[in-house]
Amino acid sequence: MEAPTIGGVRLQRGDGQTVRLARGSSLTDFAERIDASPADLVTVMFKLGEMVNATQSVDDDTLKLLGEELDYKVEIVSPEDEDRELLERFDLELGRTRGPAPISAGPSAGRHRHGSRRSRQDQTAGRDPRSRRGGG
Repeated sequence: MEAPTIGGVRLQRGDGQTVRLARGSSLTDFAERIDASPADLVTVMFKLGEMVNATQSVDDDTLKLLGEELDYKVEIVSPEDEDRELLERFDLELGRTRGPAPISAGPSAGRHRHGSRRSRQDQTAGRDPRSRRGGG
């Protein structure tokens, strides 16, 4: 399969493959899906008469135009559909909670003691805390 040259850039043809992109995707998102360089897609868009940078949101029609040029079928997915598909992949349901989130013990857990631990031990053992010798 010969890679076409568009505006001096060689890109692999899609042969009608479907590329699913979220509404408002960038050329970088498109490039990741088709294993291409975002800079190459910017060059192609420039040759097609569109001034688009690699990270800006691109409208649906422009993404489809680029897809047609590279022989890809671009399918635009709404953010809600994308979220639903992601949740289905992990077997979760929208709006359903599983109870409170667990409390995580961060790096400082247990280090916020106010007062001396030794004084509490002395109190429970019935000793006078002033009678112990100093030092460590």
